[in-house]
Amino acid sequence: MMNHSMGRTLHLTCLLVGGFALAQPSSVHAFSFATPVLSSHLGEPLDVRIPFALDADENMNKVFIDLVKKEMYQQWGLVPYIDLSTLHLSVKREKNSAFYVEINSSIAMQEPIVSFVLEAREGLNHYYKHVRLML
Repeated sequence: MMNHSMGRTLHLTCLLVGGFALAQPSSVHAFSFATPVLSSHLGEPLDVRIPFALDADENMNKVFIDLVKKEMYQQWGLVPYIDLSTLHLSVKREKNSAFYVEINSSIAMQEPIVSFVLEAREGLNHYYKHVRLML
């Protein structure tokens, strides 16, 4: 159960992360993460896919996606609930040419909530996506 201050922090964080996205030049707005697809449960290693889309004029070779560093969580008042060093991120492409981010953990998830922030960079443009999953 989420307490009031945690809920307020989450709300403020969403506003903060959303504000970063809105403050970026319009070319970044063409990049978008879709809804995460979770394929694991509590007590299992994390397995989640997050599809994303690029605008027609964006080149995947110029887009870099990674998990934000732990210091950013502290700066934004977020709690990752897990050891971020156990997560492995890779960018893959489906046979139909759709891209997705795959995030796996090296250990079984013991916490019912997993929270992390993805950062997509293209040149000086940044886009952030806070992902919070209930296992």
